Amino acid sequence: MDAGAGLPHSTSRSDPRLSQHQTATPGCRQRHRQRLVANAGAGARQLGRNGWLRSFGVDYAYEDLDAASGSLGATNALVPTLSWSKSVTDDPILTQHGYRIKYSLLGGLEGLLAEATYLSGQLQYKWIQGFAKSYRLIARTDLGVTLTEQVNALPQSRRFYAGGDQSLRGWGFNALGPRASGSTAVSGGRYLAVGSIELERQLAGRWSAALFTDFGNAFDRINAPAPELSAGVGVRWASPIGQIRFDLAFALSEDAHANGLPPARLHLVIGPDL
Repeated sequence: MDAGAGLPHSTSRSDPRLSQHQTATPGCRQRHRQRLVANAGAGARQLGRNGWLRSFGVDYAYEDLDAASGSLGATNALVPTLSWSKSVTDDPILTQHGYRIKYSLLGGLEGLLAEATYLSGQLQYKWIQGFAKSYRLIARTDLGVTLTEQVNALPQSRRFYAGGDQSLRGWGFNALGPRASGSTAVSGGRYLAVGSIELERQLAGRWSAALFTDFGNAFDRINAPAPELSAGVGVRWASPIGQIRFDLAFALSEDAHANGLPPARLHLVIGPDL
């Protein structure tokens, strides 16, 4: 979506449960670029020792690449999922000291309502540390790997993507990753490595400002090209439901415009820190 002044922008709600796998909301049908995805699932959660929350379930996904590309046709997948997550914080809405960590596993077996045999794992971590009364240092990382010998048969909705409000700011949602041969469409990768470092300073009352840099990408090979890099500035307002974050991010690894500036994008995120 383009702003009136021609500057791309995006809006999202901050949700730590979201994964970088491209999936639709349970029970709905959505078009994602050149594919139609329908997703439904069932599962359960169990709070264990030391504050760890274990979640397990089964997802069913129907993906029709033929809906737009007219090439790879429809796929069906039955995907068992398992995850462990934990949050430690002094205040989940506006954290001064805390972290959130999540491990996720999912996979499929060819012939058991799946197009390929694969196992995918993901680690998401976010850390916040306040200091000198008015400052916060915020760091996050998102790492993923998919083990399979059937890369071409792996559904695109189960591949990794980068880009967006809570990934690499400066690009649109899931706009980064390997591209299909002879196409400009992002097809997703087997690996994910994304990181971010942010310095925030309280200004007055509920207002604060931030400097940040994001880096990484989704890719298919360990020896992939250099990661993408962005940097930017932001303004935050602490609302009762969490910060409202306005960020202006510059895609430093992209070619500069005629005016010498790198491409820029506005991002708006609303929600708690952890």
